[in-house]
Amino acid sequence: FLAALRQLCKTQGVAAVYVSHDLGVVESLADRVMVLYAGRVVECAETAQLFRQPQHPYSQRLLAAARLAARPLEDLSQQPLVLEVDELAVSYAGRLVVAGVNLHLRRGECLALVGASGSGKSTLLRCINGLEEFQAGELTVDGKPLLHKNAAAMRALRQRVGMIFQGFNLFPHLTVGKNIMLAPSLVKAKDTASGEAHARALLERVGLAEKFDSFAD
Repeated sequence: FLAALRQLCKTQGVAAVYVSHDLGVVESLADRVMVLYAGRVVECAETAQLFRQPQHPYSQRLLAAARLAARPLEDLSQQPLVLEVDELAVSYAGRLVVAGVNLHLRRGECLALVGASGSGKSTLLRCINGLEEFQAGELTVDGKPLLHKNAAAMRALRQRVGMIFQGFNLFPHLTVGKNIMLAPSLVKAKDTASGEAHARALLERVGLAEKFDSFAD
């Protein structure tokens, strides 16, 4: 799965934000790493730079515990920006959970969000996907500002932004193939033939082609 995700970013120009506690996975997958602590970004750098020379004490403790070395990365600095987050802030019941986050992500780039539970990682991702409203700041996806009050704009956003949840289940009454075909048919009105071909290609990519007609265990 991780290899497929990395290949997707590289070949299809997809930008990805990956949330993880596993620094080994982060090192193998991400172009850049953003470290969150208590709702604030304490450090953001290219993976090689952060793994080699972390600046913040929290980052230093994380890397010291993992003892990992970074891999070389390709230069994506000339690629267009597909995600821009500026001074984003989110509060729950008067408590600030995301405080002034700034993030810029280029086409083909994978950014890993790292931090302890409750540091604001999932809340930030939910904001990017339009699932959570923020109280301050700006968020732009592929050059278009996120507009919660505009239903048409939100539908257009969800045509281009996807979210893979940490814990999820297949619909038990549908086969694996039908589960994969469901969202493209509902959201993008993809016809059955092309939807099936795409689903089979995705399963083939991750080595699960034989599971197309299987039901979830």
